[in-house]
Amino acid sequence: MKMIIHINNLLVKVSIGITEAEKAILQPLIIHVALTVDACKAIQTDNVMHTVSYSDLQKSIQHLASTKVYNLLETLAYAIAGICFQQEISESVHISIRKPYILSDSKSAGVDLTIHKHEYSIPKSW
Repeated sequence: MKMIIHINNLLVKVSIGITEAEKAILQPLIIHVALTVDACKAIQTDNVMHTVSYSDLQKSIQHLASTKVYNLLETLAYAIAGICFQQEISESVHISIRKPYILSDSKSAGVDLTIHKHEYSIPKSW
């Protein structure tokens, strides 16, 4: 049985951007994660050890975002996918990252990534 685990509107402060001026200031990002998992064992056992802990996933994403400087939202989204796929029961993930008020006349700009576990590989540059 498939289930989707959500983390919505996670606010993180990240050093990200193309220019050094952008990277010099921690910028707010809004992250949404929808992680598709095989929930059969969790449902049968009613035990958190057989699912993904929202809290642990949130902490991992926050740690990842705060410990590296990124040029692109795309790179950060792919790195978050890697965290999600460390979970044995994960099958696919949809990640949405928004950079609020970065463009005039727009609430946000951002990227969305949808990827299946079998499509994911760690880039050689990491």
